Amino acid sequence: MNYYYLVATLPELSFDTPPDMSVEEFMILCAEHLSARDYQAMQELMASTTDVTGGSGFAKAWREKETQLRNAIVKIRASRQQKDAEPFLKETHTTETAASKAADEAFLKKSPLDRELALDHFRWQQIEELAGLDPFNTKAVLAYGLKFKLATRWGDMGREQGEKIADELMNKKPGDEPDKNQKTHTE
Repeated sequence: MNYYYLVATLPELSFDTPPDMSVEEFMILCAEHLSARDYQAMQELMASTTDVTGGSGFAKAWREKETQLRNAIVKIRASRQQKDAEPFLKETHTTETAASKAADEAFLKKSPLDRELALDHFRWQQIEELAGLDPFNTKAVLAYGLKFKLATRWGDMGREQGEKIADELMNKKPGDEPDKNQKTHTE
């Protein structure tokens, strides 16, 4: 399905500034223009990056890419703590070295904030690949939703808040469960 009008009304996204609309406004716009199935997929993607359970092919592909990246991060953290990463890895269906390379490069950054930013830039690239070439199709709209989340997160984040969140993320031990009340890059 193509969403010409919806795409034409969406603001341009960047890491530097928050979008010109709130998440709530974006979701209202999606509810007005997306099919029920596509809207459900958008709701799942906007709620979480790893707990996507729906049948959307895009959502499954995103979950696979995000799991690969998270597994690469777990391996790095476990190695630094001289622990076995295996119990903390999530199942993936493909092997991709891009996520491992991106995680390795991110962990070479000096500050936790720069690491987190590098990881989110990699996520942005992965999302663009999943979107495909047609900017009006369902995959592109769902990809826009994920990029909207990233742009909102970084556009609203002050340096102090960003460093605090990044420090907490980078100092987590493999297998640590996220605090349900704390916003992280997965929310």
